Amino acid sequence: MKKTFAKSLAIILAAMMLHAIYAVSANAAEAEPEPESILLILAGDSETAPQISAFKNSLLTTLQWSWGLPQNLVSGLGHLVLRGQKERYHGAYVTYADIPPLRWTAITMGKFIFVFNDRSDFHLSEDYLHDLLLHEYGHTLQSAALGPLYLVVIGVPSFIWSQIPEAKRGKDYFSFYTETWADAWSTAWLSEELRTR
Repeated sequence: MKKTFAKSLAIILAAMMLHAIYAVSANAAEAEPEPESILLILAGDSETAPQISAFKNSLLTTLQWSWGLPQNLVSGLGHLVLRGQKERYHGAYVTYADIPPLRWTAITMGKFIFVFNDRSDFHLSEDYLHDLLLHEYGHTLQSAALGPLYLVVIGVPSFIWSQIPEAKRGKDYFSFYTETWADAWSTAWLSEELRTR
């Protein structure tokens, strides 16, 4: 069983490395990707994220699909199954799901960001949505860095914090360590030009 898993992981990593070499050498930004192709999701999809360097995108993808495999498998299935508008955000996959939120408007696992309520009648302003996606992108970076520890270090504490009413917390939601860390990393990873898009 362990040998089969190791072989499968080696094949996935080899495919991602070949993709990275292709993306760097062939300037893949000119190709038109197939929408919602599972192969593009697994390969890192640098064609739809040309604004991030091919190296950064390949590094992030390699970390997400090796070290961060558990949360990417679960959230990748959610991305493929949930209905709602879908788009790409700097290599991450965003799903605007038709599920009413509890006390949060978005959740991120791996390379997948889920924003609750359909975007066609979205209740947030475009400025807030921009800031929300930038923030959630920081969580994708945390996921790549922490791998299987992401849910314990970020996911669960962030969820619990979000369920406490602000009046009881006494602090803004985004002042919690999981959220300030996400903001700092997305700001550091993306250039100023990309942060303003």
